[in-house]
Amino acid sequence: MSRKSPSWSAEENERLKAFVAKDVSIVKVAAAFKRSLMSVRAQARKLGTPFPRMSDYRKKFEANPPHR
Repeated sequence: MSRKSPSWSAEENERLKAFVAKDVSIVKVAAAFKRSLMSVRAQARKLGTPFPRMSDYRKKFEANPPHR
């Protein structure tokens, strides 16, 4: 049984675009919107601002680990 999520508002779309532009992790974005990873990824693609593939993100992260 699937559950339909509420539609994306114009404000949410703008926030999503900003998150993608700032290279924020899709996991953090999904948590911020309280939506599934699949929903966030699909909406970003729909807006023409897709998230990088996870393999690309991992490579970038491994090359530049966060400072602790």
